Amino acid sequence: MSDVIDADETTDDEMSDDADTGTDSDEASDDSGPGFGEFESGMVTLSGAEQMTYSIGDPAYTFVGAGGCGGGSFGMTVNATEADTGYTALQLSAQIDSDLDGGGTGTFEVEEISLLVATDGDLAASRSYDGPGTLVVSEHDTGGANGDLNARRMAITLDGTLSGDGDVDVAADLVWVMGCP
Repeated sequence: MSDVIDADETTDDEMSDDADTGTDSDEASDDSGPGFGEFESGMVTLSGAEQMTYSIGDPAYTFVGAGGCGGGSFGMTVNATEADTGYTALQLSAQIDSDLDGGGTGTFEVEEISLLVATDGDLAASRSYDGPGTLVVSEHDTGGANGDLNARRMAITLDGTLSGDGDVDVAADLVWVMGCP
């Protein structure tokens, strides 16, 4: 699946009692921002055989992330749907062999990034690409002492050159409301 290039995994035992853990037990998360599984900011840029930039906050698209940590691995899927129809426009997936528990960060080789691109919601005419790449988790907030789901954040960069009907360069730079406890 992946090789760890450079990782900094922190366990609860390594955190000091006076560490800033975010949300205290008597504080509630801000309900006005994106919720768990949604994206706070970022974009996915495709070049080569596909030419498109999908930006978080673009009213033409709705973004949702899926994935998680456990069993020694971390995986994620970014799904962008057309806001007016709900049809899939983009699906980008990757998995690494590190579960990132406790707020781990690092740079990881990904054996296979998968990309699906559909135009006008026509999945029958969609194009698929896959190939190796790199995933960087540069920031990772686990949601404070309570593990508040809506307070979690991961800053993720994913890039690679994928093959299919031509070659596509993928560059994703995202802040995801997700974190591994």
